Amino acid sequence: MKRLAVALLCVLSVGGCGWMGWLGRDKPAQVPVAGQGDAAKSSSVLSLGAGQSEAKASPAPQTRPAPYEGYELVGGPKVVDAVALVVNGRSISVNDVLSPLRRQLKSIGASGELSAFVDAAKRIIKDELLRQVGMELVLAEAERILTDQEKDYLKQEVESRVHEMVVESGGSKTKLVESLAAEGDSLEELTKVLGRQMISRYYLQKKFLPQLGATRLQIWEYYQSHKDEFCSPKMVKMQILVFPFEAFVSAVSTKNPTPVQMAVAKAAEARKRIIGGEDFTAVVKDMAVSEAYQSGQAGIYDYMPAGSLREEKVEAVAFAGNVGQVSDVIEGEKGAFIVKTLDIKPENITPFQQAQREIDDKIRDVQYRKLTSEYLQELHKKAMIMESEAFQELLLTRAVQMYHMQK
Repeated sequence: MKRLAVALLCVLSVGGCGWMGWLGRDKPAQVPVAGQGDAAKSSSVLSLGAGQSEAKASPAPQTRPAPYEGYELVGGPKVVDAVALVVNGRSISVNDVLSPLRRQLKSIGASGELSAFVDAAKRIIKDELLRQVGMELVLAEAERILTDQEKDYLKQEVESRVHEMVVESGGSKTKLVESLAAEGDSLEELTKVLGRQMISRYYLQKKFLPQLGATRLQIWEYYQSHKDEFCSPKMVKMQILVFPFEAFVSAVSTKNPTPVQMAVAKAAEARKRIIGGEDFTAVVKDMAVSEAYQSGQAGIYDYMPAGSLREEKVEAVAFAGNVGQVSDVIEGEKGAFIVKTLDIKPENITPFQQAQREIDDKIRDVQYRKLTSEYLQELHKKAMIMESEAFQELLLTRAVQMYHMQK
């Protein structure tokens, strides 16, 4: 249970309850659902809350579904809800879990095979289950603590966000409803999800924001120990013309020199034209023998730090050259090169005075995550959680049906 509690905390705090604004953080959870033993595997609901009678569950199915490839979908998309689990007397439905994931599942389904989709869907469904349970624990506290005035304010914020979405849909509520329905969602469900998210974030921010803050000494110590975060390395912008050795292999004969010699000779010819006044870009377009090294884009490489280019000799010459300087022929590992230094950005270190605000935000964020984590652990101590294997199969089945709708 302790491992699952920690997982809930990571998902809730990392998955969208950051201390700065409504958007919070948008990172995937890292900790999967922890197993709860044989008793958990036989349960078809999650029942939370010490001292409460266990919620009655619908009988578990007697047979397992056929393999995922065998699922068949009849008819168009429909919004069908079902009780998934119970947290302190509150039910979480299938739609509660899947609605926030629809776009993500759709994106995964559009770019992968079914087997890859199923693997990804399992992970994100587990993450969302944990997030939903953690959110329910917080919502119960928020319902008890927040005033009617605060609740009315949050309701107005939800309505305002829905209005923004209507505007983004072309100003038509009907279009928004139709768009959601096409994805198997509804405006009612979307409004519910937005409300839950805003209430939980507002409550946690109200509870912990007054406790956040960093002293000047803490900010200074962070700056000294994380200097790489406030230093932009020296970077170079360059233009390259390359003659790959392999491009001359077919021309080798008893009368011709080796591929290396032929590539170097070609590079020397190109350099002579450039030094003679011809434009580097024009020579690249005229003499390039392959698409290697951005030849299709005139050989131009935008600003990059040292260590970015595979051909170390070429990169070193570009860094060492003056702006506008054209190198001699460079015999690299894979070809003969000419490089022109287009521009150089020197190393830049952000002064401490300018970095203080950013550091303060970073420290506050760490503090916020720690406080919310500890708080959720306290809430979680009062709960008893049993994993529902049958319910997870139901969620995965619905996700697979969504996958088939796209095909």
